[in-house]
Amino acid sequence: MRLLREFMQDVRFGSRLFCRRPGLAAAAVLTLALGIGVNIAMFSVVNGVLIQGLPFPNPDRVVRVGEIGTVADSLQPFNAGNYMDVARDTRDVFQALAAYRVVPAATLTGVGEAVKAGTLAVRPEFFDVIGAPLQLGRPLTVADVETESRSVVIADAFWRAKLGADPRIIGRSIELDAQTWTIVGVMAPRMVYPAGVELWKPLVFSANDIARRNSWNLNVIGRLRAGVTVPAAGASSAHAMAIVSAEHPGPMARSAAVVDLREDSVSRVRRDLMFVQGVAALVLLIACANLANLLLATATVRQQEFSIRASIGAGRARLIRQVLAESFTISAFGGAIGAALAYLIVPAMIAAYPGDLPGRERIGVNIVELLIAIAAVIITTAVFGLAPALLASRAQLSGGLRNVERSGTSRAARWLQNGLIAAEVVMTLSLLAGATLLVKSFATLTGQPVGFDARNVLTAYLQVPAPRFPTDVERLRVFEGLTDRMAADPDVVAVATALPMPFDGSGMGAALRWDPALGQIGPLMASLRFASPHYLDVLSVPLRRGRFIDATDRADSPLVAVVNETFARQYGKARDVLGMRFRRTDDGPWITIVGVAADVRATFFQKPRSEVIFPFAQNGLVAGTFILKTRSSPALLAHRVRDITRDTYPNLPLGRIETFGVIIGDSVAQRRFNMSLLAALTSLAVVLSVVGIYGVSAYVASRRRREVGIRMALGAHPSQIQSLLVRQGLVPIAVGICGGLAGAWYLTALLKKELFEITPHDPWTLSASAIGFLVVGALACWIPARRTARINPIAVLKID
Repeated sequence: MRLLREFMQDVRFGSRLFCRRPGLAAAAVLTLALGIGVNIAMFSVVNGVLIQGLPFPNPDRVVRVGEIGTVADSLQPFNAGNYMDVARDTRDVFQALAAYRVVPAATLTGVGEAVKAGTLAVRPEFFDVIGAPLQLGRPLTVADVETESRSVVIADAFWRAKLGADPRIIGRSIELDAQTWTIVGVMAPRMVYPAGVELWKPLVFSANDIARRNSWNLNVIGRLRAGVTVPAAGASSAHAMAIVSAEHPGPMARSAAVVDLREDSVSRVRRDLMFVQGVAALVLLIACANLANLLLATATVRQQEFSIRASIGAGRARLIRQVLAESFTISAFGGAIGAALAYLIVPAMIAAYPGDLPGRERIGVNIVELLIAIAAVIITTAVFGLAPALLASRAQLSGGLRNVERSGTSRAARWLQNGLIAAEVVMTLSLLAGATLLVKSFATLTGQPVGFDARNVLTAYLQVPAPRFPTDVERLRVFEGLTDRMAADPDVVAVATALPMPFDGSGMGAALRWDPALGQIGPLMASLRFASPHYLDVLSVPLRRGRFIDATDRADSPLVAVVNETFARQYGKARDVLGMRFRRTDDGPWITIVGVAADVRATFFQKPRSEVIFPFAQNGLVAGTFILKTRSSPALLAHRVRDITRDTYPNLPLGRIETFGVIIGDSVAQRRFNMSLLAALTSLAVVLSVVGIYGVSAYVASRRRREVGIRMALGAHPSQIQSLLVRQGLVPIAVGICGGLAGAWYLTALLKKELFEITPHDPWTLSASAIGFLVVGALACWIPARRTARINPIAVLKID
């Protein structure tokens, strides 16, 4: 009780002390609040994504199963026949093994404006694997698959947003893609797997699906039986797959592997999150170093006070507890404000994160994060309060009762202050070099020529439901009819249709077959694109030789294709590719190359690859992207394009409508987010470090006013005084820069995978970061030195 009473007395005393210095207190609390707030926010994300399990019962037993080939060891999809055989032969290790396939988003009509809904086709075992109970109705069953019933399970969010959360929804019919489906179940809230899915339909295998084993398009997840380990399940799956391969040999040997589903889902973000969490921890350490220097300065000034306390009986332990209690006061206020800041930072980070973030629905500041905040308060109290407390406890009665201001700062305090500054510089320069490298890499990446002009280009994705438009002719009529109506708009220069679009994240590739008469040897590997006649005009892509696709290239005319320059160089060799023929399948019709177009990048991350462009009208596609070249801002045309589609086909909504510039930007959104987050944390670290250097420099200069007055009275020029103070202030900065370069050498090596055409140890970047920080540090030392060098020595010396 006595210790608690003394502690509360020290807290009250510390509060009064800082109230008398509100500027100092505010700076200390804000510095710590920013450091703690950023760390709580980052830990909230790490906890939700990496630590918490999937929202399934016994999530450690849920795994992903995939085929693996001899070339790549990454998990690949199954085909239907292999899945059925492996599921049959592994019942001893899997409680359930479920296949699912992402299918085109369904169009919901009859409940207002037509809308798209993310759709998944699943085997009935899917619901046994995830093990999550439905809040209404039942899951899909074997009967739904065997009878090919149009039963559907819907997500909670879909039920509430699209169907008004009707509690009598079970058994109700809805129209999806012009077909009637019956709702048989509603998923529990926040139970969405995979992310973005709103509808779960039965996945039906035909006899042809099972017999044809050259189409790999099924994802498979499983639930292990109790007591079965992941390695054991992997061995059993590999054995079953070996039997399948022996019975159904293919062009290459295939096996199977099993991985923990949670680990598999977070593997792509684990490294980035842990790296940013480490950076946030460095920011907090920099804040602690700042506060340690601040309290060190105040403790030095208060040496006389501590000496008096010691003279009246206060022991060393009592003085240490007093200073730590004062440090705790700052930490408590900073921690409370930091926790409040985290409540604002976390939603902003989630909203800004591009794409799908695993476990997004589990991220939030809860009791775990608040306990972390309390731990951060205790740890930071010890980190930045211990050194000043130990210094204060060394107060001596004989020296303390004299006017300590005559003697300036003690040697121990100076060494400790300089050491803390050097440590701040080491950490900050390491971060600054890493952030500078990422910014330089991003500028290099996005500064590459892409091969087309994306200015004033609007894109609009359309998926035509096959049940409503069952033939190729009907689907083509939809695309061409809408193209004609869009082209009639006075603000439109040209319209084309393409699939896939450059930079949209999708892509198609195939192994084509040369005409044997050409004498070509080896496989013909190329990316595939389908386009309408004005594709090159809309994107301003030059045609190098021959002709492009035109209106005469129809389904009943000879099949043609246009290739890019990379294709012509790779496969034409010394011959002209114009007139060459190839097939898409062994028994398919011949396709003649009629033109060569300039190369177009598919992404920023890879050089142009061999590409073949087929006429849109000669291929029965169910989806495509309209590309419109506009005379003014393409964003202004977006609503008119949507209106044209709605007026022509009321129940056929357009999907993503965006400018081409946005699509290009989205292709590097993840890299931009990582760079921006690191840059923001680095900027905070630099500001904290510079403020800390300035604060210590100003304190040292103020403590040496008497010394400066004596030097000037003996003839020292103000410029000499200023130079002396700046040189002494730069010593710990220079030491820190040397250590910071070593730290940057290690830290930037961790960024190797994030860098594009830049070495992690780029000397220009490291040099620029070091010189830039040296200049800023010198400025932080120069300002207080200049102010001190302008004092009147007579006024200073008259004090005594």
